[in-house]
Amino acid sequence: MLQYHQLGGMLTVASLGATVIFGQLNYNDKYGGGGDTGQWANWHKYSAFLSAGIFAATGALAIFAPSPLPKPARLDTVMVHRIAMGVATAGLVTQIILGVVTAGKGGSASQKDFAMAHQIVGYTTFAATAVGFAVLTF
Repeated sequence: MLQYHQLGGMLTVASLGATVIFGQLNYNDKYGGGGDTGQWANWHKYSAFLSAGIFAATGALAIFAPSPLPKPARLDTVMVHRIAMGVATAGLVTQIILGVVTAGKGGSASQKDFAMAHQIVGYTTFAATAVGFAVLTF
């Protein structure tokens, strides 16, 4: 199960990276003078769905994997990974909520503020995921 978890981790980082890129392109299109064409909206939305699904499945593999040996809690790379993934999980849940709220604001004055919050949390979530991946990979 943990080998699949490692593969899931790689897929999670890649899919979240794509989601961040599409999200930034969508933000630039809508709020950065791109003409609000909507050309990146579906790319961002569907990559976000895919990322959330991969993230959840990867987390489930770790949670439900049997532990062969008892491990004392100590600050090591595994603990840093777990902390980073906890931050990433909180970020991903926040992202889902902010994404729905932002889309629901539909052109109101506050939509750009919600979109910026969504963007900041998105970059933070990706960074936490990348740290969690990197501490066990390198």
